[in-house]
Amino acid sequence: FLENVQAKYSPASSSREWLQHQFRTRYADEIRKTAYITGNTFSNEVLDSEDFGLLDEVWKYGWDKETGTVLPRPITDRAISVARARQPDQMIVHYMQPHFPSLENPELGGQVDPEENKWINSVWNQLEMGELSHETVWNAYKSNLEQVLTDVELLLNNTNFETVSITADHGNGFGECGIYG
Repeated sequence: FLENVQAKYSPASSSREWLQHQFRTRYADEIRKTAYITGNTFSNEVLDSEDFGLLDEVWKYGWDKETGTVLPRPITDRAISVARARQPDQMIVHYMQPHFPSLENPELGGQVDPEENKWINSVWNQLEMGELSHETVWNAYKSNLEQVLTDVELLLNNTNFETVSITADHGNGFGECGIYG
């Protein structure tokens, strides 16, 4: 269902940095018209709910302790509900996937402690140390992306926005130039 795919560089190399770059004072008028539905725990450190039309931090009530992340469906459900009930001028829906942990293989690691905002048993460290193979990590990452895109499709089929952009807050290094994560 994805058309017109283009490559763009993110202004950030982490979620926290992306949030800091995207939600600046110079965009205040636009931000006030925006409903931001997020599974990303860094929202708690960087954002102020008073700046937004709506800031809904799904991770605060939709955290899945078993997998150590927010699954796509609670975010999708909330975004559909907000789109229908509030009909915001614009909406940003920030899923956690393809971030780790792997939804198919959570035993690989990469869970997040939402209270400390720290990784537990980082997949990237395991890859760097040779404890996990490139193929294993890549396949898990790709599977997470495929799973979240299924929910993005569900979101798009249940909302009516004129323009939609699907993007990432940052990329991940798989060892290129010594960068992991």
